[in-house]
Amino acid sequence: MRQIPGAGAELNIYLAEVNAEGAWINERPFPHNTGGKTGYPFFTSDGSALFFASDRQEGYGGYDLYISYREGNSWTRPINLGPVVNTPGNELSPFFDGTNLYFSSDWHSGFGGLDIFLAEQSEGRWAKVSNVGQPLNSPRDDYGFIFDTFRNYGFLVSNRSGGRGAEDLYRVGKANENLVLKIVNASDGSQVPGASIDLSGCSSGGYRNAVNADAQGLYSFPFTSGMNCELVITKEGYLESRVPLSDAALQNGRELHVALTRRGEEYFGNVISSRTGQPLSGVVVSVRNLNSGSTTSVFSDRSGQYFLSLSANTTYLLTYSAQGYRELSRNVNTFDGFNRNILGVTPLVTFDEPTPGPDPGPTPTPNMQGFAIQVSAMSKNPDLNQFAKLNPYGTVYTFFENGVYKVRVGAFQTREEAQRQLPSVKKLGYSSAFIVAEQGTGATPAPQPQPQPQPGPVATGQYLIQLGAYSNPANFNGSRASLIEPIVDRKKGTLTLKLIGGFNTLQDARNALPQARQAGFAGAFVVEDRNGVLVKVN
Repeated sequence: MRQIPGAGAELNIYLAEVNAEGAWINERPFPHNTGGKTGYPFFTSDGSALFFASDRQEGYGGYDLYISYREGNSWTRPINLGPVVNTPGNELSPFFDGTNLYFSSDWHSGFGGLDIFLAEQSEGRWAKVSNVGQPLNSPRDDYGFIFDTFRNYGFLVSNRSGGRGAEDLYRVGKANENLVLKIVNASDGSQVPGASIDLSGCSSGGYRNAVNADAQGLYSFPFTSGMNCELVITKEGYLESRVPLSDAALQNGRELHVALTRRGEEYFGNVISSRTGQPLSGVVVSVRNLNSGSTTSVFSDRSGQYFLSLSANTTYLLTYSAQGYRELSRNVNTFDGFNRNILGVTPLVTFDEPTPGPDPGPTPTPNMQGFAIQVSAMSKNPDLNQFAKLNPYGTVYTFFENGVYKVRVGAFQTREEAQRQLPSVKKLGYSSAFIVAEQGTGATPAPQPQPQPQPGPVATGQYLIQLGAYSNPANFNGSRASLIEPIVDRKKGTLTLKLIGGFNTLQDARNALPQARQAGFAGAFVVEDRNGVLVKVN
């Protein structure tokens, strides 16, 4: 049965609420169903008024449009919208966008059948009606029009030629499509209302002032193809987000999700070019929580840096996308959440670069002697381009030992020289870096100007990580610990304590703790050396 006049449909409006479980409750008839057929209801966005169509006798003929206002739990007597809107024909399917009223009519001048019309108000009265034209309208019936101004698309019903049957649903959008910003909290995807959006960087598009997102974190504005600029989005309590706008950035649609990171929850990462080592801006970093399935995305800034808000003890899939570069995906586990630099530096490869092949195995280690700063250790031979930002501090090289690749910077003639460079290296994101004695690869180490090495590593910092206590130190698995040297021993009664040491600050020790646990020492914890007595730090 066709849901338009002449089809014989019996129409009445019913009201109901939705409970917390999503079920309809309290079903009841609209109190003004009497007097004829009543249907095609449309609530205003605040729920305070109801537009509908009815063929009751007091109308101008056929179906007319009416409005009724909510007053507490009751509804006012319906008001006819008047002769500018209503005609001797049929007016149906009202849609009110807050300013204008859209409806369908088979009497106002149109292209044939039911057409969609726009009614405009002046001084509280409906003053003007105009046909919205083609392609929304056709020689057949076109009605049921609705439109989302934020997302810039809507729907209508039509039995025009070319469809799949009688009435078909059609999706419509404005030719000059809007861009919709949806601003969310990076940690949980919730809406961030009222964020400030600085559009002055897009002055070529006529935007010169800052605006604010609405209560749902949405803001919509026209975006012209070829526009190339940057938005700056700020919100108190969150890190600033810079969003580059271009045709390439919008290749996945006209709704752009912007994730804001709350201060204190940020994890830092960098994206560079594998070929040049230079930072890459505008890289889309998509993040999928493999525990919950939620997704967000951020952009790298001009220095190649990006920020993510991640939960502890969670695994994420990160995907990096940039125009002219191969897409790259990798998994990241946050463990206990103390190490805020686990994202590290990610190099992207251009399409004309060869795809990285299998691990070629250990490469010859330079004949370094003296002291070095170890910044990383991994099971596969690393691409040293990832560590290009360390070049100003010395030679970056790998040291292969016990099946592990250790990335180091050096060599420095004295430990003091290495110690002076260590804070600068840590500021680059390698917070768990530490100093090692480097004896080179020759059969006989060259004479060194520094004092003779001690029998074992010496912990110079106040904070250490205790890996375990052993009555028989031979039971300590040195191969697992090779990832996280230097290992130092302390005696406690009949036990030998195995520790990583030492760290100058408590935060440095906490940053290194996940690496120790990942190496197999699940019970590892931080201790403080208080005048030779080790005290556990909570």
